[in-house]
Amino acid sequence: MKKTSGDLEKLNSNAKKNQNPSLQAMGEFFENASTIHGVSIDSKLLADPVAVSFEKSSNQKIQSVAVSLKTLGSLQLDFSNGRSDFKPAQLSISKLQVFFDQIFSIPINPQK
Repeated sequence: MKKTSGDLEKLNSNAKKNQNPSLQAMGEFFENASTIHGVSIDSKLLADPVAVSFEKSSNQKIQSVAVSLKTLGSLQLDFSNGRSDFKPAQLSISKLQVFFDQIFSIPINPQK
């Protein structure tokens, strides 16, 4: 889980650096994203018991997180299987690049 968190932080940092990416940069982003392994957790546990115990905390900051955890838990998200969607996205970006290069007669130069 710690590695996944670090990988996601790095991916997020790279995305923030490049606010207007080229198609090639977008393809590289999806390629990098597809290598991150998710974490399999039962997200319902965020709502109960985690959020329930946070509500009982004497610390105000911890109590305030409980509402968000309940919402997250109710969404029943699966953090382990999303990476499979990135590979087709990367392939689509590559095909778009070839398409635009052909339309605008731009020579294909993958080194840029």
